[in-house]
Amino acid sequence: MVVPVVVLLASAVLAWLSVFDRASPLAVALVEVETSFGFALWIPFTLAGGALLAARILGKRAPAPPPPARPLTRDSVRVRPAGEVSAPTEGAPWLDTLRVSARGVSDDPMGRIRFDDAAGVPIALVLTGVTREQARRRVAAYAAWLATIPAPPVARIRVVSSPDLEGPLHGLFRGELAKHFGAEAVRVASIHDGADAVFAQPDARWRA
Repeated sequence: MVVPVVVLLASAVLAWLSVFDRASPLAVALVEVETSFGFALWIPFTLAGGALLAARILGKRAPAPPPPARPLTRDSVRVRPAGEVSAPTEGAPWLDTLRVSARGVSDDPMGRIRFDDAAGVPIALVLTGVTREQARRRVAAYAAWLATIPAPPVARIRVVSSPDLEGPLHGLFRGELAKHFGAEAVRVASIHDGADAVFAQPDARWRA
């Protein structure tokens, strides 16, 4: 704001000398210079000062540009010590993509992939009323899907109301995972109503 004010003050002084004074030595010298130029010097000073002042005022009124967009991480899962895992928060683009792809893998009443930490894990395939063959197909699809996503800390299979499902489920789960992961990448453990796959190197996006 200082520069426009200085220019306008200079314009006012030049206008006074050129228009109103015209008798003092400085005014006489100024009139001679203006005569040689063919125009009054206070005019361009006034125009320049006005333009600078208008630019400063308009510049202050212009809205500030929005901050740069921050990459990713809308939904996340907090992994707590001692195996406790918090629920995925609503909102991360990458987790939204996982939810959509999960529905394409298994989303019928007999087998659904759920994102829920109620059982202490972020992802679980819940099998309801399935036979051994029905379970095998859904577990195979689940294992193949796990190989395409950021590795979670734990992925679970839970069985509900399936009396026809014979044999330990963790063996079936381990066999299907072995088709997609190395022996050191994932460990499968049996639980009372299914099996847990514990990944050795979970993707950092699952951690808050």
